[in-house]
Amino acid sequence: MRFAAVAAALSLAGCAHLAPGFTCPAQGGAAWREVETDHFVLQTDLGSGDAAGLVRSLEAMYASLLAAFFRVPPPLPAKVRVVAFRTESEYLEFAPDQALAYFTHDDLGEPLIVTPGALGFDQRIILAHELAHHVTRQVFVRQPHWFAEGIAALAEPLGASGLQTRPSFGGLIPARQVALLRLQRVPVAELLAWDGVEPYDSRYHDSSALLVNYLLHREGPRFVELQRRFAMAEDPAAAWRAAFPEWDPAKPGATEKLDALLVDHLHVGHISVRIVEVEPVVQPVERPLSAARVHTLRLVLQRFGRLDRSEARAAEQLRAEVDEALAEDPDHAVALRRRCERDGSDPLPLARRAARAHPDDPRAWLWLATSVTGDAGAAERFAALQHAVELEGSSPVALGRLAAERATRREIAEAIPLAVRAVRLAPDNAGALATAAAVLAAASRCDAAAAAATRAVEVLPERAGRDERRAFERQRDEILAGCAARR
Repeated sequence: MRFAAVAAALSLAGCAHLAPGFTCPAQGGAAWREVETDHFVLQTDLGSGDAAGLVRSLEAMYASLLAAFFRVPPPLPAKVRVVAFRTESEYLEFAPDQALAYFTHDDLGEPLIVTPGALGFDQRIILAHELAHHVTRQVFVRQPHWFAEGIAALAEPLGASGLQTRPSFGGLIPARQVALLRLQRVPVAELLAWDGVEPYDSRYHDSSALLVNYLLHREGPRFVELQRRFAMAEDPAAAWRAAFPEWDPAKPGATEKLDALLVDHLHVGHISVRIVEVEPVVQPVERPLSAARVHTLRLVLQRFGRLDRSEARAAEQLRAEVDEALAEDPDHAVALRRRCERDGSDPLPLARRAARAHPDDPRAWLWLATSVTGDAGAAERFAALQHAVELEGSSPVALGRLAAERATRREIAEAIPLAVRAVRLAPDNAGALATAAAVLAAASRCDAAAAAATRAVEVLPERAGRDERRAFERQRDEILAGCAARR
């Protein structure tokens, strides 16, 4: 009864307390729409024509990437969700500091691009870079940081080319060339050992771009062999030694010779490979986006907001969004969850209520699954996770949690395909890899478990905390020790 009274009071609140420039669609604000194509799901408050134009541009960039990277493009399992804001002020509310556009994963673990609706030169370069990461992660199972950043840098000219019919691939954009000429470059030996743990340093990224550019244009066949080894999940250091034995970092002076070659290559200039753009057949399917889903979107993006906001300001924005979402829908799963986190109240009754009210919302079922604890709730937790996977079978989070739950029930044979699919959808997700490692270890598949646990440590983002990193390293070390004991 108290909750009903609160919801009734909130329904009188309107949108005035939200961020300037945003008005709820239910209160007369700009309509939101979802536009889906073969590789993207665009959610935006752009007009219908502009939304279709944006998603066509993304498909063209994506097709150029695949044509540049592969003779026969591999099947890629996950569509990329894109959120594009009509105005820059709307975008900046959810943008990290100095991010002109960014790539991340949402709360379901699915790939997500967030950008202003109008793609300028810088946004196109960023999107080409990040889409290259998304594509190569699906193919090169183990790739060192220098390779990942270098190969993505070679895709940046595709974005710089805009909508030209023959965009370039394989060169370096002018900004990187200038940085390499002006700033101190990272030696090859240090670059090969780069693990991404250190704070962001642009020198590593620029030097990686130079190294990959050189290997592509000067060592083509051997560079292809190196890529094959990465795709076969070989240890990156061993793969490098096999492909380029004369530049083995363990040999005194070996990498210094490559450093000298890179300096010469830099001053001679960079070759650009011209790629004939593959003209994609794009048939966008447009659907209206409800006010409730718009609020879900905004609540999911709250955690990416600018770091220069004070805690009080961030809390105020979150509270306003939660209140408005509950005014629109008293059973809104994400808003109720955020309110419970804020108030410290028992989530289980409200999670059950949200799942009953919205049986087609995977986030409601995932919340219910995390709210039911202990052996007494095992059946309800398992059923909730099954519902979530049925509704959102492309969610690595849902798949991974169901795999872990099945493993807890000692249903290892059923857990393995769920864990493997989660990794296939998100090969750079440390949590999905760690879950797969645990499930495979329980099945006594030592080599596969050790590989997954090792990869989980390798893909941890640079921003990962020390305690988080140690937890993943501990799992890896325990699995490696267990495998050694079995042998």
